[in-house]
Amino acid sequence: MFQDEDGPDFLRWVEYTLSSPPMIVIICGILYIRNITEITLLCTLQGALALSGWTIEQLISVIEFEKYYFSNGYISINIYPNLYKLAVVFGAAVVMHCVVWLNLLTRYFTYEENFQVCALGLSGLPPIVGQIVVVQCVLFSLFGCVPLAQILYITFATQTSTSFGVAGLVYSILSLVSKSVLTFMFVKLITDGNCVQTTHGHACL
Repeated sequence: MFQDEDGPDFLRWVEYTLSSPPMIVIICGILYIRNITEITLLCTLQGALALSGWTIEQLISVIEFEKYYFSNGYISINIYPNLYKLAVVFGAAVVMHCVVWLNLLTRYFTYEENFQVCALGLSGLPPIVGQIVVVQCVLFSLFGCVPLAQILYITFATQTSTSFGVAGLVYSILSLVSKSVLTFMFVKLITDGNCVQTTHGHACL
């Protein structure tokens, strides 16, 4: 029997909608993105992406309910309309995620390329800048793996246990890790003297 506490959690997605855009602002600052319009667009897109997680969870909940209560544990033709809806919403979320991170990654690699081309004695940004961008990109991307795992579980599991208990735990862990790692690495970037790579080694301000 499904319990309310094992279903979609609206407040979780509200929290992500409010907390993830400031993380994007921090990453923009690290990448020297100062254009307020660009920052606003990236943050708004990230907020919309986070809020779409609620719709995705609702559709997964409906699919799970239909399988266990109307299809005797098997995928039936009645589930396919909701699978199509889920595919569309999830696809839109993937597009938004790609737009945000392609912009951030492109900015990072552009700076790195410019350092290589310009004869300024600098060979690149502080190494931790690239580490922050890559690690956060991976962690943000892992959020999208959770609903995919839920669908696989619903498709192949024979028991009538809901997938939302484990999913909620994974979301909480990812949220805690991403925020903690960003905070730690950002503080390290500020306190380590802002060391940059030069043609003669590291140089710290």
